[in-house]
Amino acid sequence: MTTTPTIDVEAFDAAALRSQSKRTALTPLFGLAFALGGLRIGLAKLDDNSFLWHFRTGRLILDEGIPHRDVYSYTVPGAKWIAQSWLAEAAYAVADRFAGPLGIRLMIGALGAALGWLMWTSALHAAADRLRAAGVTLVAFVVAMNIFGERPLAFGLVAAALLVIAIERPESVLGRLPLLTFPLLFWVWGNTHGSMSLGFAYVALHLVGRWFDGARPWVAGRERSLAVASLVAGAAIAINPYGPMLLVFPFDLLSRGEVLRDVREWMSPDFRSPLGMAFGAWIALALVALARGRHRVTRRDALIVVAFVLLGLWAQRNVALAAIFGLPIVARAFAGTRRAEDANPRFVQAIALSLVALAGTFVLTAVNEPDFDLRDYPTKALEFVDDQGRIGERIFMSDRDGGFAIAKYWPRTRVFLDDRFDMYPASVVTEYEDVARARPGWDEVLADREVTLVVWERRGSLVQLLELSPDWARIYSDKDFVVYERV
Repeated sequence: MTTTPTIDVEAFDAAALRSQSKRTALTPLFGLAFALGGLRIGLAKLDDNSFLWHFRTGRLILDEGIPHRDVYSYTVPGAKWIAQSWLAEAAYAVADRFAGPLGIRLMIGALGAALGWLMWTSALHAAADRLRAAGVTLVAFVVAMNIFGERPLAFGLVAAALLVIAIERPESVLGRLPLLTFPLLFWVWGNTHGSMSLGFAYVALHLVGRWFDGARPWVAGRERSLAVASLVAGAAIAINPYGPMLLVFPFDLLSRGEVLRDVREWMSPDFRSPLGMAFGAWIALALVALARGRHRVTRRDALIVVAFVLLGLWAQRNVALAAIFGLPIVARAFAGTRRAEDANPRFVQAIALSLVALAGTFVLTAVNEPDFDLRDYPTKALEFVDDQGRIGERIFMSDRDGGFAIAKYWPRTRVFLDDRFDMYPASVVTEYEDVARARPGWDEVLADREVTLVVWERRGSLVQLLELSPDWARIYSDKDFVVYERV
């Protein structure tokens, strides 16, 4: 791989911009197609367990204010809790108040459409040629959309795409006024999702890489403006309901490696899964771009691509950001020249109208279908418990089902654990795993915590132990879940 800078990034971007300004009427259709794909995925039914307790927290924020102590668990009630995504949670609640759960789906759909359009725009600007840009964008888009959903990360991914525009396109509004746009962008990002720390990492890698390429960030110029804007943005994020603690939140979370090691999103990608295969394709494309692309990459480009690929390999929650930040770099490596007009204007208009009509169809379908898909949760089992007047007892269920219970039954019920792993002490997480994995002493944990009901999937060793234990009796069963009570 050669990283010797043979092309000045800003000069190449200017040439690409001139080429893009002459693009044919056919080119925007590609952007509409990617936006349409993002819209369709964003309109999916609401089913994520993390989203469910985020949604409940949004209602809590509108009704009682921003929480600072845990209210959802019976294991650590009153424990210090930083609701890091409070702004996203409030947005969920506001959308719900105005348009019900459909309003949330429409909001996430709009974010998906924006993400698709922004990714296409950054690739087109870098590659100039629409077909090359479309090919590279498609791979990155598939990676990002495997992660995209109703979680607060959706806001973070759109913020990351906007940051790429600001860095890669100095002539854009975002790029021309970093002292204004960076604080606003990072403030929204930092108050909606903790991935904002990787946004700062992206800017730092850009500055270090440009320094390696000869543009020293302490000398008056664009790089120094970006550095100053980043410092101002960091100070702006500190203006929030939790103060500076929100800035250190991501680092505090990373220090809990013992707790996070068994959390799926913090695991390395499984390359046999759809997400893993998509990310594998992106890695292969990035390696070809760095080693054999039509245009040699700069040290700055190589630094960003390699660093974020490694972050994606470390934790699958980072793969979407790896694709978004690397997209214009890979596209630039394969850059071509503007294509001549090759479509009849009426044909282009017909395709555009068809895409708009398809978008309308997606929205109408969403309007006429249920907003939630809760088939994978113990809905009937907990309804049985509620009908028995026992929903307020101490129930042990999975952390995933805990999010559902919080959304539907709080404050009448509280949970042993949900997936707020940044808040729960490591000792509580260990207790949960002892029971969930049927380790020795599982029954002692349930006894010490005064658990009277267990709601669990039919499959698993825990159910076998409950079935054999004289201390527990099954009182409910369906094809997916069982309920046991302490005798």
